[in-house]
Amino acid sequence: MKDKILKNKKAFTLIEIIIYLAILGMIVVSFISFSLAISNVKNKVYVTQAVNSNLRQALDMISLKTKEAEDIILPTVSNTESQLRLERVGTEPDWIFFLIDGVLYLDTDIAEPIAVTSEEVEITDLIFKNLSKKNNRNSLRVYIEGRYRQADSLEFEYEHNLQTTITTRK
Repeated sequence: MKDKILKNKKAFTLIEIIIYLAILGMIVVSFISFSLAISNVKNKVYVTQAVNSNLRQALDMISLKTKEAEDIILPTVSNTESQLRLERVGTEPDWIFFLIDGVLYLDTDIAEPIAVTSEEVEITDLIFKNLSKKNNRNSLRVYIEGRYRQADSLEFEYEHNLQTTITTRK
């Protein structure tokens, strides 16, 4: 009778358990790899958007203030500078764009300078070139380059540059 009871017991063999665990392990490893890849892509998209939006915001601010300005004081005609000084109408103080530790600031000599770009993006290059010609409206070429500041791994490394030309309204 004991032999009959033992023969009717159905159980997994050791090989079946090992195969089951191997398949389960491959599924878990695949899921973890996929999750890490999604996380890396998300980080890269965030870094790209942060750099691009900061550079675009800086160019928009420079463009707006240049169009509202009466004259371009710095850089002088046909010269290149890393600082921009715009003369405003009447007795209003000048607008001054400059870099400190990779952050672009706007100063009006009235209050503390205003940060145009965030701390997480470093402006690595900023060039203003006065393209004005005699008896024409003032023109300014702006080149700006920036990168993500905390580039401690590959997905956080991103650098981009933008360039535009702006003409004053006067």
